[in-house]
Amino acid sequence: MSAEQQAVHNFGRNVSFRPQKAYEPQSEDDVLRILAEHRGSRVRVVGRLHSYNEAACCEDVMLDLRQFNAVQIEQRDNGVWATIGAGCQVKRVLAELERQAGLTLPAVGLITEQAIAGAISTGTHGSGKHSLSHYVAEVRIATYDAATGEPVIRTINDGPELRAARCSLGCLGVIVSVSFWVRPQYCVEEHFRRYDILAEVIAAEDAFPLQQFYVIPWRWDYWVQHRREVSAPRSWQALLYQAYFFVVMEVGLHLVVLFLSHFCRLRWTTHFFFRRLLPLTVIRGWKVVGKSQDLLVMEHELFRHVEIEIFVTRSRLDDALAFLRELVSYFDGDDKALSSATRERLKPL
Repeated sequence: MSAEQQAVHNFGRNVSFRPQKAYEPQSEDDVLRILAEHRGSRVRVVGRLHSYNEAACCEDVMLDLRQFNAVQIEQRDNGVWATIGAGCQVKRVLAELERQAGLTLPAVGLITEQAIAGAISTGTHGSGKHSLSHYVAEVRIATYDAATGEPVIRTINDGPELRAARCSLGCLGVIVSVSFWVRPQYCVEEHFRRYDILAEVIAAEDAFPLQQFYVIPWRWDYWVQHRREVSAPRSWQALLYQAYFFVVMEVGLHLVVLFLSHFCRLRWTTHFFFRRLLPLTVIRGWKVVGKSQDLLVMEHELFRHVEIEIFVTRSRLDDALAFLRELVSYFDGDDKALSSATRERLKPL
């Protein structure tokens, strides 16, 4: 189970580490044996290493639970219950739920490469909904019994412990499975629209609760993917729309950004692209209806990158975006972009 270890890198390759021991257990019994053998050591679990912070860094014992990938469903009085192995990738979860019974998760994150335990433990958010961890109804963990010190499997399904386990970063133990109340597969209607005023974007959430929006640098306007759940069937244009979005947004936009940042480092060309050319690639008002997991996710894993996600309350969103605009302009070379208030705020840093 263990081998001579090479350096382990996360997806963004901004974090690397070299554990002394690494294991890929096949069962819960394997996990318990490993914990018993390494009592007193620091044990870390990794999923697909899509986190950009150092949470997974481990110098002692690393567990990779990719073999824990079963998806089991059962009908209960309150609905359909799904128990999912901790190492199962979200994309496999979605495919299995649909294949077995035409079901899906109650929320879907932007990417589906993550292992389900990693997705809940790091607060992966849902498109227009609560974070995926919000919907976790039960967690099974391998941990050390407080009374005997022996490794055991515990089931957590209510109270403060469940709330803690939903986003615990591994602090409570080794997650071996998570359970959700799942729902029938559903369709989403989507189209793009441009706005100049943030208040109008926010107001549109009443009609399109699953929407997400983008702030375009050097234009500083808002491009919104209006989305809402609908009862209409999947439209014939859905595949065409998905192909357009994949080629133009998922691949084309990233290739242009790479070209501008690596080969053509003139500021005016970057400004010109975002101000003039990028808007021409967005087809506004094209309404399509597709399956939730087809329209609510993106293919961010195609290009290696480092990102940060910051949760901002709606009441502070204006301030946060103004702050973002100042920082982008400042690092673009405008020394006067930072307001006096922002400079004072950044002094302690």
